[in-house]
Amino acid sequence: ESIPTGLKGIVWMPDLSPDGTRLAVQVTSEEGTEVWTARTDRESPRPISSGSGLRPSWTPDGEWVIYTSRQGEEIGLWKRRADGSGDPEPLHHPEVDLHDVIMSPDSAWMIAGTRSEGGERDIVGWRVGVDPVPVLLVPDAGSEMAPTLSHDGRFLAYVSDETGVLRVYVRPFPNTEDWVHVASVGLGFAPVWSQDGRELFYVASDALVAVEVREENGIFDTGEERFVFTGSYLADIHPEYDVSPDGQRFVAIQSPGADQETRMVMILNFFTLLEERVGG
Repeated sequence: ESIPTGLKGIVWMPDLSPDGTRLAVQVTSEEGTEVWTARTDRESPRPISSGSGLRPSWTPDGEWVIYTSRQGEEIGLWKRRADGSGDPEPLHHPEVDLHDVIMSPDSAWMIAGTRSEGGERDIVGWRVGVDPVPVLLVPDAGSEMAPTLSHDGRFLAYVSDETGVLRVYVRPFPNTEDWVHVASVGLGFAPVWSQDGRELFYVASDALVAVEVREENGIFDTGEERFVFTGSYLADIHPEYDVSPDGQRFVAIQSPGADQETRMVMILNFFTLLEERVGG
């Protein structure tokens, strides 16, 4: 089901709330880049950021949206109530260039991607109200990006180019140096966890795939890649899609065709649409 966003501009970075009823997006237009939220029942969207807003993510309770905002040369970290009420509130963060900021399910950690002046990327974390300086979560073996935590907070998935090819990796959290598991056999990027933790989704070439997640005798492993869907949807190192809490619906950003305006739409209930078109 194609759902118009009601927003003028290019829609990016869709992120579903923990209960799946609301959506946060980044919208780029002639006026700049902002963060908006909307209910998936087509309620009118609401602005969240003020002046600029990038890469939204939800707090675990679903009450707030976290985002980064550039003010001049400085990038700050902010949060605001998801219904747009109140003013944006600054969050403490280390003095580093932050991207892809997420909060752990217990709200104890903040995790983010960073970028050095030379363009190298790392994944760092800090304990809220405890760490004045972020710690490196992934040993520096290349450029690491697109961090995402499983919904129980036990595993960190991310993308790295350490072998010369972008692949999806998984490490335990917060003890990330205990082991590392390669989740994607070949090219893989834009990882997203299912809410029950039984599947890990990522993009491989032009298709969205899923792998089963399992633990046996304390050993983490993933199964073979299973095709989910393909189509004219945006693909980036960072997820341009999200999965509903029940794992049966996806929201994605549809790429415009040559005869379409640059505005994008969100796609919901993909499996229902697929069954209607191909049957079964």
